[in-house]
Amino acid sequence: MPDQADAVTFTAADRQFVLAIARRIVGDPDSADVAQDALLRAYRHRSQFRGDSGYRSWLFKIATSVSLSHLRRRKRHQSFAADTTGDEAETLATESKSPEELVAQAQEHRRLKHELAQLAPGYADVLRLRFEKDMTEEAVAKELGMTVSNVKIRAFRARRRLREAVAA
Repeated sequence: MPDQADAVTFTAADRQFVLAIARRIVGDPDSADVAQDALLRAYRHRSQFRGDSGYRSWLFKIATSVSLSHLRRRKRHQSFAADTTGDEAETLATESKSPEELVAQAQEHRRLKHELAQLAPGYADVLRLRFEKDMTEEAVAKELGMTVSNVKIRAFRARRRLREAVAA
């Protein structure tokens, strides 16, 4: 029986499939670059294709992940650019989000909520109090009965774990 990694090939239909996903999610001329990155990632990780699901499902997951990562990087870049020049901030404020961006944002929000639920209670509690209730580190420490240093450490570790989970 051939190795599952040998089954990973990219036909013209596969390339079009990945490009279509990238266009739907990214929605701009960067789609071709995103599709290329997705195919490259699929090629590099072809040994991880176990055959548990269909080949197209595996490609879909990779293309979606790479496209969402691209959107996150672009959003960070735009935020940074908006902070540096006032004109860009006005431009970004007047632009409405496309349906694809709204879907991607909703998916990302659900994923973050899921990952937050997977955190150990001590870490999740710190993040919830800090960001949902907008409490200071001192107030969180008092609420949870721990030192401010522990609150800072737990918040750092929780954010790192969320970042790693989202990047995966």
